[in-house]
Amino acid sequence: MKSNLFRWATLFVALTVGVANADSLVTWDFSTLPATPDGAENVEIPSPIMTAAEATVASGLSVSDLTSVGTTYSTAVAPGGVGTQIPGELNAKNWDVGSDGINDSYLSFTLTADAGNVLDINSISTNLWRNGGGAPNGIAFDVSVDGGDFVLYDSIITAETTGGGVYDPYVFSESISGASSVEVRFAPRNNGAGSTGNLHIRGFNVDGAVRAVPEPNSLGLLAAGSLALLAIRRRRNR
Repeated sequence: MKSNLFRWATLFVALTVGVANADSLVTWDFSTLPATPDGAENVEIPSPIMTAAEATVASGLSVSDLTSVGTTYSTAVAPGGVGTQIPGELNAKNWDVGSDGINDSYLSFTLTADAGNVLDINSISTNLWRNGGGAPNGIAFDVSVDGGDFVLYDSIITAETTGGGVYDPYVFSESISGASSVEVRFAPRNNGAGSTGNLHIRGFNVDGAVRAVPEPNSLGLLAAGSLALLAIRRRRNR
């Protein structure tokens, strides 16, 4: 049987960390995006790609617009051979993040916890099609936590050319805990082959939780109350 001390300590931890429910924090669904405009091959993709109002966002946080840095449109063949320009995806190129024919293009958005909250991130995912050997085959995300340096999130996943024209899911899992803000960059790179060619992207999703953080005074009261309860339980058990 677990001791009374263990039970009260567990209660104290639960009270101080707030409520955390793993769920989708933000979803960018590209199904509403129009087809690549006529004549837009190699034309820089304007920002924002989607506004914050177009994202699906969990309560207790906000998200910035989804922006592009240096990416350009592609009119290369679409998945399934249904044409070169179709709605419901972003057909983008000019990546090569650090491999290093330069370019270093990426897509970016920032999650920010509301006052009194913090963010936990469990996974970041995307759904896309790499249609040829000229496209980057290293699917990757970089993150900056609370304004720090950008670092690779989880690892690089090698994407194979999908001849059948199927959009593939890529799921990256790494724990980020207690952040006030996290900037996420979709930054695919040359992972031994591939370079600046196009990717057909269907969207992004970030899973995790929003936690309420008690005010310092509340933490002190909770700690004092818990210690008092522990003392009472000890005296009764003597």
